Amino acid sequence: MSEKILYQEKMFSKGITIIMSVFALLIFVGIGLKKITEDHTSDPWWIFPLFFAFFLLLTINFSILKITVTRKHLQVNYGIFYRKMHWKDITLLELDEKNYMYGWGIRWGRYKGSWVWVFNKIGGPRVVFLKKKGIGTIVSSDNPKKLLQVCNTLIHNT
Repeated sequence: MSEKILYQEKMFSKGITIIMSVFALLIFVGIGLKKITEDHTSDPWWIFPLFFAFFLLLTINFSILKITVTRKHLQVNYGIFYRKMHWKDITLLELDEKNYMYGWGIRWGRYKGSWVWVFNKIGGPRVVFLKKKGIGTIVSSDNPKKLLQVCNTLIHNT
């Protein structure tokens, strides 16, 4: 039985999709040029299609950032990569107004002395979830005020 979703946000990450698509396209063009211009008997030509497939999968994986809030937890997904935090473990919830974490994708960093996982798309505000013990999470949101409102209610009622 699945939990009732109280809030959900799906964001198309246009910047990441464009950047990764350009890499995939350049590799695809490189495959075509290599096939047309060179003899393939002695070199590992198959590595180009492998890189193309890798960048295509990365493009698909990082195109959608999804936030799901239930009564029990917050879950953030970037394709197959996700982070789940239970409300009872969260001590601080705030807007990242100083933009401590630049860039995009998933990475590891520090926020006000605590270690965090960052699920970030290019541009836009971020919401910070710090834990009592362990690693917190920072996530981009197109609607940070609504996300903060829903999550604050859940943290204070747990």
